[in-house]
Amino acid sequence: CRLVLTAVGRGKLGLSTGAAPAGQTDPDMPLADMPDPYKKPIKKCVLCRQDVPLDYKNARLLSQFVSPYTGRIYGRHITGLCQPMQERVAELVKKSQKFGYMSQNIKETFFLSDPALFRNPLSGPSVAAPASKSSKPSTSSTESEKDGN
Repeated sequence: CRLVLTAVGRGKLGLSTGAAPAGQTDPDMPLADMPDPYKKPIKKCVLCRQDVPLDYKNARLLSQFVSPYTGRIYGRHITGLCQPMQERVAELVKKSQKFGYMSQNIKETFFLSDPALFRNPLSGPSVAAPASKSSKPSTSSTESEKDGN
């Protein structure tokens, strides 16, 4: 077995044995086309990931990106959308409001109501506890205690 100096990469010299064929590289050298294992994967927003079709007539989808109290469009730090999708959603919300599919200021009230998740259906409608007459203890009992001491 004889050692041969071969040119590898950018002018670096590497040692190889004479047994390797001319078309193959040295098995000890790193692969040139190997992807970086430490590179973080590109995060996609939920609309890009699920490939959701956006339309100005879909007011139910667009209302998720609008504040129910002020009617303003949420920012990217709240929605988690990428910049192109955030701009597209803002454009479609304005278009939907212009054509009357969405309200200008607030959402419809039936979108704001929360379902009663923790109410027991067997107990019937929930009844508020009756209010007491006075939240302070009666003064007659405290006065009698003072007299006894």
